[in-house]
Amino acid sequence: MCSSDLAALAFQYVSESPPDLSLRVPPYTDNLNSWLGQILQRDAGHIPVEIVDVETTGYVLRLCPFEDVAMVGLTAEDVEAFLQCVEEKCGILNATVTQRTKFMELIDLEPSVQHVDIAHWAGLGGVRYIPADYIDSQTEKMLELAEERLRQRMAGTLKPVRESSPFDREVKKEFRLPSFMDDFAEVPTKEYFLKNAAIFAVIGLVPCVVRSFAGNAITVALGVAIYKLYNRGAPESSGMEAEMRPPKAKPLILTFGICFLAAATWSCSCARSSSAAVSRAVSHAASSTP
Repeated sequence: MCSSDLAALAFQYVSESPPDLSLRVPPYTDNLNSWLGQILQRDAGHIPVEIVDVETTGYVLRLCPFEDVAMVGLTAEDVEAFLQCVEEKCGILNATVTQRTKFMELIDLEPSVQHVDIAHWAGLGGVRYIPADYIDSQTEKMLELAEERLRQRMAGTLKPVRESSPFDREVKKEFRLPSFMDDFAEVPTKEYFLKNAAIFAVIGLVPCVVRSFAGNAITVALGVAIYKLYNRGAPESSGMEAEMRPPKAKPLILTFGICFLAAATWSCSCARSSSAAVSRAVSHAASSTP
């Protein structure tokens, strides 16, 4: 379809079987004209083409030979090349429209699929798969509820059947040891940690009641630590039946090394704290002496 006035020429692709031209063309025809305009701007850029959205007719392609300086001095060969490019691209559009009709006819033969128009795209369109549960076995038509759910899904307004997804549950943060410690250490369970914390808390609090036990508290705590660490993971026993594992060189060396290192670190920390306290006391006494 083509129209012109004194200053401009406008044309619109409407396929070999055009729709009612008294109304605005369908959106798919607008997509075809948009594609045609962009291709002409790319492949025949020597003649400027403008894509214009006209309210009453849809997208049209407009040329302004008396307004655009770029069109001054065009030769007959330039115009012929442009017309040839338009003809080639219209042939592609005709083939696309023809194949789209056949494509939609094939889709209509299969109840489990449905044709979907893709906005702002001039191709054949898309295909939507419909599960068998959404199709009436007698009429081979999609159920109204299923159609509504698919429409909501496409619009992004479909609400989940579950109130909450099991994948949305809060992930608990866990303390993990560095990977290089995996061969000889592991994080204790909550029960094991509380049990040992209670044992060492009792050992640490006894000197507060019995001062004479203060000197032996570290030795007792070290012995208990060696016993507990070396026997970790072994079947638990109580009373007089409690026995240590058979001695092995490497596990024993690691156990004694870890325990003595922890004890030495704790002793150094206590010594520093005591030294700092004594220093502060001496400084305070010296400053208060007249």
